[in-house]
Amino acid sequence: MDTPHLDREIRASLEDLECGRGFSTAFPPRRRQIMERTLQESGWKDGLLRW
Repeated sequence: MDTPHLDREIRASLEDLECGRGFSTAFPPRRRQIMERTLQESGWKDGLLRW
């Protein structure tokens, strides 16, 4: 088994998980803002357009 390669893979995976932690907490509020703005600007929110 290639231990140095495995160690690098494990380290990279842990870094990815750490990076994802910040994204997971920041993304939902930003997504909500984008959706609200899109609905407002397109007229969907005011009921001007039908589904």
